[in-house]
Amino acid sequence: MKCATCQNEATVHIEAVGIYLCASCLAKVDARIAQLKTAWPCPFCGGRALDEQLNDGLWQVVCLECGTSTATQSSALAALMLWNRRTP
Repeated sequence: MKCATCQNEATVHIEAVGIYLCASCLAKVDARIAQLKTAWPCPFCGGRALDEQLNDGLWQVVCLECGTSTATQSSALAALMLWNRRTP
């Protein structure tokens, strides 16, 4: 697969957003990924949300106030990225 940014050979697949990145481009967005490691407030109620690992090893983000959650993902980062791009 090709990197979504520079078209070089991709080394990483970001499942939550369906893109592939090469190591160089992934390094360039490292600061953004660090920011995404924190769940933003719930887009529906503004409540605090946390990522959690389920018994089957999958991850999701759940609002502690209203219970809204993401679909399960293969990693905590993928679940957080999915949560952080949601809109009500």
